[in-house]
Amino acid sequence: MIKHSAPFGSTAHQKRHQTTDMKKNTLLFITLFFLLGAHLAKAQNDASRVIAGAPNVFLDCFDCDYDNFKREVNYVNYLRERQSADIYVLVTSQNTGGGDEYVMYLLGQGRFEGQNDTLTVHTETDDTEREISNKLLALYKRGLLPYLLQTPLVEQISYQIVQEEEKPTEESQQPSDPWKAWVFSISGGGNANGQSTSNSLSLRSRLSANRVTEKSKWRFSLSGRQNKQNFYIFYRDSLGEIISTDTFTSVVQSFYANASYIGAIDDHLSWGVFVNTNNSSYSNIKLGNDLRLGLEYDLFPYSESDRRMITLTYKIGPTYNQYEDTTIFDQLSEVVWQHQLAFNIYQNQPWGNVSFGIDYSNYLHDFRLNSLSFNPSLNWNVARGLTLTLGGYLSLISDQITLPKDQVSIPSLLLGDRIVETDFSYFTYLNLSYTFGSKYSNIVNPRFDGGGGGTYYFF
Repeated sequence: MIKHSAPFGSTAHQKRHQTTDMKKNTLLFITLFFLLGAHLAKAQNDASRVIAGAPNVFLDCFDCDYDNFKREVNYVNYLRERQSADIYVLVTSQNTGGGDEYVMYLLGQGRFEGQNDTLTVHTETDDTEREISNKLLALYKRGLLPYLLQTPLVEQISYQIVQEEEKPTEESQQPSDPWKAWVFSISGGGNANGQSTSNSLSLRSRLSANRVTEKSKWRFSLSGRQNKQNFYIFYRDSLGEIISTDTFTSVVQSFYANASYIGAIDDHLSWGVFVNTNNSSYSNIKLGNDLRLGLEYDLFPYSESDRRMITLTYKIGPTYNQYEDTTIFDQLSEVVWQHQLAFNIYQNQPWGNVSFGIDYSNYLHDFRLNSLSFNPSLNWNVARGLTLTLGGYLSLISDQITLPKDQVSIPSLLLGDRIVETDFSYFTYLNLSYTFGSKYSNIVNPRFDGGGGGTYYFF
């Protein structure tokens, strides 16, 4: 019998080898752990990068390029929440007809309590996003200066005043406007999407002309839209071969033309004339025309409208409709009078913003034909790190005079291409968020934030 035996001492040798490997792995793990800890500690220091003595700023600006602001103004500390900030920077905007007016409010808190400032800049309609961002950035730098002068950073500030060689003439200070404040805009576009069981094509166009001055506002617009959708249902035999197909097609077309003139009576009161013409296959309107006279009162001066408004608006006037199909009231055309009363509240403050609207309207020939809608929204900074956002829309509907007499088909009901009878409509939303951790947000790191792909939205 031949026996095969292991070499002398092989088992002990393997155990010693395994023990040695384990010690090496443990040592390597400990080394890597300390290296990683040192790296994380360094990263933590880099991440905070808090500037001693610098103002703590909370920037609340929808149109600002936050990354660019942090890069260009890296001598202040940026916070995630308003309550801990020394300076709360709120930026609002309003359309001027030829662009936008941005108002930057700098509100002092803590060590700067009571020190507030308001700055304004105007942008043009053809300004690019970068040009708008640069104008806001320049305004931001100028607004921070009075606060920086009260900090230890004052020793690092240098400035330069560039004097013009020649004083501008009165003519150059007040350049002539060949367009007389009129601004025109033309736009158009569309989208298409589909799959094996459906496809859709949507086209839209718009033309507008606006003229906005301190005392009056003219607005004209033309817009059209067509949306076509096809849906396919395939019937197959036992082998999976298509033997027949049902096709459902939905086409919705609309056209709107609007004109309005709004005149100022004083800083709280305005009046207006509104004319509209429309066509809508969805609403059963072959041709609709309405004229409205309106009056609006704002509890606050209109000059404060970017931050707060409480308005009461009343409109009244006739409507003439021609219908594609006979309505539930046996009408193919009619003239009706309608009036509308609206109450709206808007507040944009350091604690957040809130808006609330109530809108009531009815036809004067029958007060049972009325509608009442509510439109609340709230964005509230409840406490440090805690934000509540809620809102919605509710409409009680009893004035659908354009409803077709014939019952809407099941396909049209499912495709949503014809108006249907309803007593109400609504939508709501609610969001509660809590953020905690470091209060600073100074670092800009755009890695993997985008550039390699995109998100597509279809309407």
